[in-house]
Amino acid sequence: MNNDIGSTYWDILEPAWNVQPYDWDDDPEIFLSWFKGLTEPQRVLFPTHLLMAEVLNGGFHQYFTNSTGLHAPEAISGLRKIGLDDLAALVEEAVLIFWKTVPPGTGGTERIFRFVSGRNEGRMGPVFPSR
Repeated sequence: MNNDIGSTYWDILEPAWNVQPYDWDDDPEIFLSWFKGLTEPQRVLFPTHLLMAEVLNGGFHQYFTNSTGLHAPEAISGLRKIGLDDLAALVEEAVLIFWKTVPPGTGGTERIFRFVSGRNEGRMGPVFPSR
């Protein structure tokens, strides 16, 4: 792996992606130990990739109801490091909304959908597209 400026996104991310621990929500220490061993570019790209993949596939509600949402702080930091401050601010807002209703690691998809229905839906405009 070559982490110089000429490296492609996937050249940097793939080695980490292929060996990631898949039980991170069962034992956070396993994930943290693995994450600390990544290169700096990998520590930026891994959580931002998870964020973008989940949000583009199913919205913030999917991101936060899956274990990938546990990585929101790292994703926000990564977005800031690559100069996407506006997107980082949007994710921070989503964290405030979702984690207020469903704290990280507790599941609770039904509680999220109850929260975003009815009177709160307008506040979620940047998070949920209009129907």
